[in-house]
Amino acid sequence: MATGIIALALLCALTTPTNWKDKNLDPQDVSAMEQLVGFAPPPLQEELSWILPENQNVPGWADVKEKVVIVQSWTNTDPKSRQIINVLPKLISKTTNPEDVRVILVHTPVNLSALPNYQIHKEVAYPTILDTTGEVCNAFGFYIDPTNIIIDKNGTVQHVGLGVKGVVEAVNTLLEQPHDPKIEAKVFEVEETIELAKYPKFSSNFGRAKNFQGKQAPKFEVGEWVSNPVDPNSMVRVIEFWATWCAPCRKSIPHLNEYTEQFKDTVAIISVSNEAPEKVKAFMSKTPMEYSVAVDEKSLMKNKLACTAIPLALVVSSDGVVRWQGNPLKLSKEVIQQTVLADKGERVVATRGRWNVQLLNE
Repeated sequence: MATGIIALALLCALTTPTNWKDKNLDPQDVSAMEQLVGFAPPPLQEELSWILPENQNVPGWADVKEKVVIVQSWTNTDPKSRQIINVLPKLISKTTNPEDVRVILVHTPVNLSALPNYQIHKEVAYPTILDTTGEVCNAFGFYIDPTNIIIDKNGTVQHVGLGVKGVVEAVNTLLEQPHDPKIEAKVFEVEETIELAKYPKFSSNFGRAKNFQGKQAPKFEVGEWVSNPVDPNSMVRVIEFWATWCAPCRKSIPHLNEYTEQFKDTVAIISVSNEAPEKVKAFMSKTPMEYSVAVDEKSLMKNKLACTAIPLALVVSSDGVVRWQGNPLKLSKEVIQQTVLADKGERVVATRGRWNVQLLNE
């Protein structure tokens, strides 16, 4: 039945010219968005959080029927996103009938806390959904890169993942088409499946060291424990190489303290310095480090990694394989959680989109 509905929807959909598309988007995200083409957009739930321009109410799909709608994702701290948001009013003014164009913005879960500061300097011109969980982005197929879907006057998604010039071309094409009250867009039905949890994707920036991702980690060995000793060999562990004099290393301490509280005994978080124990102890007396700390003055593990710059972190599964490697400040809660779930062989619901909604809700 679902296959028949998809086939019917595709008959109602338009073909998107290649030169309209944003060629820099991840194919995985494009594929997720393209599944919506020919269908109604995802419903806008009542409990959503919004930022609204002055004298505007929360919009619903019924309110924008007979209009061409641009749904644009963005992140306030992302330069490309800010550029797109700034240029949108100008793009719409270039269309053949700006009065028949509506815009709804979707802010990704990334850096939502920085949005108030952005608003001090730049007013958000369009109704904006604040996606705190990733659920809205998943429904549209949006991930981190700013992108869009374009909806026709009949409430059907017709184009997705367009570049700036493509948006204008697509909107103009759809403005020429009349609204047909007899057409009712089909609802896109998501089929949930259960699958084994997967380890996280490898980091593309694995630091100034050999890339051990997917390989056995060097043997865990330290010279002396500064905190209470821990045996990490039979569990998921995060091993960080750092030093008290290293400013970026110090910056990652609150980050790792937070993960220690969140994962408790599920994950061993260990920081290893090659400094003298007394120096590390003196530092810790003034700076709380809630996780395990050790010294390895011979740099045995660090040398095996050919690590020439710190901080550097490894996420290692219980079988000793490095599942992620990079700067600890870039290490997300999602990466650790994915490693834990995959390490246990947990079965999870395969969700549409790439945001881990369950994790972001915790």
